[in-house]
Amino acid sequence: SLNGKRIIEDEVLPVKPSFTILITDPSGITINTAKLILEFDDQKIDQTNFTINKTSDQTSVILIEYTPEIESGNHTLRLVAHDLNGNKTDKSVHFIVAEPDELISIANHPNPFRDNTIIAYFLSNEALEIKMSIYTVSGRLIKTMEFYNEQGYIEHNWNGENEFGDKMANGVYYLRFSAKFPEKQISRILKMARLQ
Repeated sequence: SLNGKRIIEDEVLPVKPSFTILITDPSGITINTAKLILEFDDQKIDQTNFTINKTSDQTSVILIEYTPEIESGNHTLRLVAHDLNGNKTDKSVHFIVAEPDELISIANHPNPFRDNTIIAYFLSNEALEIKMSIYTVSGRLIKTMEFYNEQGYIEHNWNGENEFGDKMANGVYYLRFSAKFPEKQISRILKMARLQ
């Protein structure tokens, strides 16, 4: 998992991910740490570069934590573990690391929407400030939303109202998304439609 969320195959991850690997067995685990192998892109990782946490009151759970420095691109993390009885598990996950300070995707759903729409985006690195400004087709600003210190997959709701709480009429609206990073600023335009 990454930050408490299970990693799905070919998921886009931030530049400095912190992995948590959970090994469980309801009947109890006694890991042979000499045979525990963690590989990153087919290269074995020295055990001094990750931590193995096990406690006497939780003999059915072992946690491994690994925080690598990763370049952008496609990667694979693999774990091979044996218990003292010779039972073995071998699991791999493939993932993608994005360029720093990059907006991977932005969309809203549903689109068109009736009452509410979710604006979802993915940031590969922590943005200091996020600003979303919603405009009519004529260019009139009707709503501004600001957020701070966001990273990864984010969702925010827009209820189709302006700054004064008035429901907006049916029609097309434009969202100007901007994200400010320590090194640069990026912006995108998203087209949204409201239909009752």
